[in-house]
Amino acid sequence: MKSRLAWLALAGMLLLAGCAAQRPVVVPMASITLPASAQRTSPTLIVFMPGVQELPQDIVREGFVDQVRTRGIDADVVVVDAHLGYFTNGVFEQRLREDIVLPARARGYRSVWLAGISLGGLGALRYARAFPGDIDGVIALAPCVAPR
Repeated sequence: MKSRLAWLALAGMLLLAGCAAQRPVVVPMASITLPASAQRTSPTLIVFMPGVQELPQDIVREGFVDQVRTRGIDADVVVVDAHLGYFTNGVFEQRLREDIVLPARARGYRSVWLAGISLGGLGALRYARAFPGDIDGVIALAPCVAPR
């Protein structure tokens, strides 16, 4: 019984620590832009969203953008900082739309794809459900399964 209580206390402290460490929502949503070419803009944009414990730089470091280039995909890439705070504050879809997708369309992108890992995959699916006409496709890698 004591070990169970100790375990519950530890789990509770870790949960609270995770909540305390949640990053704030920033408007506009921060992003890293990586054009396909220095000479021109591609007509296609891939918007990458990281997993729950990742930063945009992790997507680049882990080689996802390199794989787009290696496979000869003619697309500009934007990696957004779509962290958990946007989801818990209920503004993820709105911020992604207003800060990333609509400005991309206004700049002339004819095709916009959302690609996400874990939490980012969930975000891509949620966005597609909320605004299906805004995007041309979704790549959801091991999307987080969460209620709602």
